[in-house]
Amino acid sequence: MQCAEYFGTKMTMDFIHAQGVNLILEIQQEMKHHEGFMLLMSHFGNPKNAFLLYFPLAWCLRQSTGVKVLWIASLSEWINAILKWFLHGERPYWWIHESKWYQERSRSAELDQFHLTCETGPGSPSGHAMVTSAVLFVLFKDFIEPLMYKGLKSRSLSNMVSWLVFAVVLLLVCLSRCFIAAHFPHQVVSGTFIGILLAHTSYRVNLDSVSLGMYSLTSAVLLFFAIFTYFVVKFFGVDPMWSLDLAQKWCLKKDWIHLDTTLFASIIRDASCILGLGLGLAVVPKSIEDDMRRPWTLRLPSLVLCLGLLQGSQYCSLPEDRPLLFYILQALMYVVMVMFVVCIPNVVNLLNRKNEEGSKVL
Repeated sequence: MQCAEYFGTKMTMDFIHAQGVNLILEIQQEMKHHEGFMLLMSHFGNPKNAFLLYFPLAWCLRQSTGVKVLWIASLSEWINAILKWFLHGERPYWWIHESKWYQERSRSAELDQFHLTCETGPGSPSGHAMVTSAVLFVLFKDFIEPLMYKGLKSRSLSNMVSWLVFAVVLLLVCLSRCFIAAHFPHQVVSGTFIGILLAHTSYRVNLDSVSLGMYSLTSAVLLFFAIFTYFVVKFFGVDPMWSLDLAQKWCLKKDWIHLDTTLFASIIRDASCILGLGLGLAVVPKSIEDDMRRPWTLRLPSLVLCLGLLQGSQYCSLPEDRPLLFYILQALMYVVMVMFVVCIPNVVNLLNRKNEEGSKVL
């Protein structure tokens, strides 16, 4: 009975995957002249951007929103990694070779691959869709919706326009992930809905009173539970790194495979960023922690410095041939980077105050 259920489930998933491949082939055909735009949207939805782009942007504009963005980014990516270990989702670019679906029907399917295709983790649900939908939900609620209302003077119209833009952006990210054959359609749809649900349920959680001890404990729990999940999966006879082997086997070019797309890299990033935020907030003076009165002449330099630091860090190559050292250095890098982002606007404020005081003396 169990054997029949297993093969029934497998046949159902193979059918879903095959229909997904047909849709991906259509998307690749229709969008082949817009390859650059599709790759740009896929990069835009990269979960790393939640930490390297959206967090510093939110922090420099409104620090309470920055805290929410980093928390929701870390939790959504961490939950995504745990789900991927349990759901064991395939990716299109290797499934078409590993599955017997086409072989049994004397058919074949060839999907185009790109330099962003070869993600090494399992495919379900999509991390790009899940993290991006969760983070953008917060950004749209805190920034875009009020901005639209200010311009349109109508609550219902501003809400409609805001969430229409939100839907279009997410649709483009989801399409781009299918276009590069990194995900099946059902994976991006499920990732989007889980991300929105997570952001909606946690949006109003008050994070102002979270202590450094709680930040440290949360970081440790995220790391410990992920390692525990790894060994639970292994205990039940499943290789937790099975997807890495398939990525290495079927990726068109080996230099498209990167260690920072593994689930461990994601989990370490999440735990490190939470710890870095806690340490940074312990240093930041509470009196100016969320000062909305700062003029743009102070916010803009802070934003430029933060983005310059984080984007510049991506040019630092970590030793991918030594995974343990890679993960340790990655953890240290994200802790330090988040601390710097938290501190930079306040350092700019203090320097400006000293400059003003000096001007008054003169």
